Amino acid sequence: MIVPKNAPKAVEIGVFLPVIGYSVIYITCVGVFSRMALMEITYPIVELATEVYIPGEFFERLCMFPKNISDFSKMGPVISYFVAKLRGVKSDVS
Repeated sequence: MIVPKNAPKAVEIGVFLPVIGYSVIYITCVGVFSRMALMEITYPIVELATEVYIPGEFFERLCMFPKNISDFSKMGPVISYFVAKLRGVKSDVS
């Protein structure tokens, strides 16, 4: 940090922003669902995203984002291996 005097303020912002964000999400989930329903739902944010409708099917595509990221992270090393083989790069791993 360039100015150490600003460290406490940066820590306060870093702590309070997530707390405020999670509080807003929690209150919204309790408002849309009930407290009893939240005890049964594993991922309330995903359920909340499917309840909200915005034209263009934005949330349906947003819910697929984590799955796409996991697929790409699994395929990355495989694709890198085949690209290296096509370029003729020698490796110790056989």
